[in-house]
Amino acid sequence: MYCEWATGMDFNRTASMRQYRDVFNTEYNIVFFFQAKDLCALCEKWKKAAREERLSMVREYGDHLKNYKRVKQRG
Repeated sequence: MYCEWATGMDFNRTASMRQYRDVFNTEYNIVFFFQAKDLCALCEKWKKAAREERLSMVREYGDHLKNYKRVKQRG
């Protein structure tokens, strides 16, 4: 059956990136996303923390952001 199907097919054509995007975005509803930047362990922990956990991390996270801003100003 495969041989019968494959006889009329043109296998030398390559698909473009646009064709892949169209298929994945419309047929499978999958979108590829490139993250702008990585997060450090503390920022990731803050991002995923529940409200109660954040309350216990406020001081540590605040100090972390101050250090981050100070480093960015120097750089």
